[in-house]
Amino acid sequence: MKQANDMKEVFRVFTPGVKLEDYDNFYVDIFKKQMKKFSLELETLEYPSKTYLIAGQSGNGKSTALYQLSKKKELTDIYDIKYISGKQAFEYMNNIDIADVLFNIAYVLIKDDENLKKDFIEKLDKLRKINDEELKEQIEKLDDEESKVKLRASIGAGVSLLSLFNSKSDFITSYASTESVRKSAKEILKFKKTDLSKLVNEIIHRYDKKIILIIDDLEKRKDVNHLFTDESQMPSISGLELTKIIATPIHLARSTRLGYGEQKQFGLKLFDRDGVSIEADRTLLKEIILKRLTSKDLIKEEAIQEAIDMSGANITQLIYIIHKSALQAMMTKSELINKNDVNDAVFDLRLELSSFVQNQLSFIKEVKNKTVELGNEEQTNNIERSTANNIIFSYFNGGTWYGVNPVCEKSIEFYDNK
Repeated sequence: MKQANDMKEVFRVFTPGVKLEDYDNFYVDIFKKQMKKFSLELETLEYPSKTYLIAGQSGNGKSTALYQLSKKKELTDIYDIKYISGKQAFEYMNNIDIADVLFNIAYVLIKDDENLKKDFIEKLDKLRKINDEELKEQIEKLDDEESKVKLRASIGAGVSLLSLFNSKSDFITSYASTESVRKSAKEILKFKKTDLSKLVNEIIHRYDKKIILIIDDLEKRKDVNHLFTDESQMPSISGLELTKIIATPIHLARSTRLGYGEQKQFGLKLFDRDGVSIEADRTLLKEIILKRLTSKDLIKEEAIQEAIDMSGANITQLIYIIHKSALQAMMTKSELINKNDVNDAVFDLRLELSSFVQNQLSFIKEVKNKTVELGNEEQTNNIERSTANNIIFSYFNGGTWYGVNPVCEKSIEFYDNK
């Protein structure tokens, strides 16, 4: 994608949701120091089974930053870097389980090597047959008919999963959309979790390099708390002998319930917790805008500053504001974006978010007035809802803190006075 040369092109290159993986010419290394430190840590990592839990507000650039790890030669010389897109692999699943995660991990490890794939399938089938024999033995020892019926229903667990591994269809899409396969995966994992983890580790050991596994976008779902906090879920794969980098729900950041991995936070700020402007981060946000333009003459300086102020340092929101501002400029046949165009774009976004503000008004006022008490379950649920809806943003400054999305400020005043 080329830099914009007029308003129509500005509108296109600032289209929200477009990932930068294929557009390096637009990339701004906003977490340069943090990612350099993280990269050095990965280079010197002694134990290959460490888990990193990466937290950050949705839309703050952490996915793009994590993707850049696969382009660092100093890492690719040491590691095979594998990537699971949570949006692609898990978006349409109900009630995500660790079985769904584990078998997607297995798939990305074997999919490019026919020998690995063949061996994995053969060993998984052998494990399935052993499980069936053990279940039959248990059934013979039971007197209770109801218990026998339940165990008989589990015989054959793994058959449909094996069929999918053997098929030519796209594993990720088919797995996510086929409930019988997911049920099969859960059944076999229920009885053979230790053996399955051992089997995956056997595959890992056959790689010439160490492995980094990045699981991204999973945290954007609203039903994954159990996956990160239940000991039988994500913590249970901590023994896989690869380095796991997992994007984690922001409302769980710094939580004592996440005791199985090292937490890292990513994000920019317009102000620190005491209200002091962070000029370095503002400069980076300006660079993100200008990087997509052939000329500064396409947008006025005051429009840039207004867009940054209204972004709350959230990159996705900044992109959206410029995108809609370009549309406003086209409406008036202007050749540049001015402050009024930005204000109109912000007004449209405010309308989109207003119902969320109204529904959580009391809580948002507590956040605004810095009187919210963090730590209890009710407030954690409020934070989860409001960060997911982008009416409050999370920031990091020693600890985690929250601020109201600047776009929502006038909505708070309106509903508070209504």
